[in-house]
Amino acid sequence: MEHVVACHVVSGDADFFVELAVPDLRTFEKVLTDQILAIGPVRDPRSTFCIRTVIDRGPLPLNSWPVRRA
Repeated sequence: MEHVVACHVVSGDADFFVELAVPDLRTFEKVLTDQILAIGPVRDPRSTFCIRTVIDRGPLPLNSWPVRRA
């Protein structure tokens, strides 16, 4: 789905947390009803919207972390 930015497997009440980037609520509704709810096992979608960003420190500097060997 072109509007999906990320999909996370999570603990708690939900199984997945899907991040969408859409230009407006009309597009969100269309993606939700036409694409996400069309996935058979999806039964209880819940939505949360970001009102505004308070702090954005950018991406984590993952390349500075030591590599762990198994």
